[in-house]
Amino acid sequence: MPKVLVIEDEPDTRAVIVHSLRMEGYEIAEAIDGQEAVECCHQQLPDLIVSDIMMPRMDGRQFVTWFRSTFPEPFVPILILTALTEVEQKVEGLTLGADDYLTKPFNFRELQARAKALLRVKQLTESLARRSRELQAANDELSKMQQALIKKERELVAAQMAGAAAHHLGQPITAILLHCRLLEAELDRPTVAPETAKSAIRAVQTECRYIKDILDKMKVADPNSTEAYLDGTTILSLNEQPPKEQA
Repeated sequence: MPKVLVIEDEPDTRAVIVHSLRMEGYEIAEAIDGQEAVECCHQQLPDLIVSDIMMPRMDGRQFVTWFRSTFPEPFVPILILTALTEVEQKVEGLTLGADDYLTKPFNFRELQARAKALLRVKQLTESLARRSRELQAANDELSKMQQALIKKERELVAAQMAGAAAHHLGQPITAILLHCRLLEAELDRPTVAPETAKSAIRAVQTECRYIKDILDKMKVADPNSTEAYLDGTTILSLNEQPPKEQA
């Protein structure tokens, strides 16, 4: 049941307003001026506010200004009642934050219709806000999933790159180490065989060129081009050629 706060200092007018709105099945809270309405709002926010403009202590303008600054959310429509006929004064009320106005004297059926229309606007506003929050939550979840996929993709590419490095560079590095040991052993001999040393150096140079070629290919490798490796894993496909020893 929607709750309507009626703010009116004139008892007879307030009684008519309250009776008209109760006929529509609304729960009614009453205040004789803006100051009393402030206390009502702190206790429980209404779904609709119907307020007079000219009142003692805190008038309608002051109350509307206070309410909009104090409760920016949730949206609560405000219908102002005024005996003033000047357009500027009506516009002032709307500018301060009211959503509609009725000029006294008014027909109670028009009051009922405007109250119903404003409550319908509130329902639509809340529905849009709820859908907006749901959409934002869905977008946040999608963003998290996208970030997770990007992370997994980067991890997969890194693993495939590491696998390709281990597969393609392990053998030439081992060969370089073996030729270094051969050179070391040759240098320990009383008489060094030049051809043996040169052959080992050429082999090391060949393997180094091969490693450089592999590294160059890894820089421009297509992450979508892979090949099967050990234990069902995949590595980057580099389509390398075996090293050729230069004379």
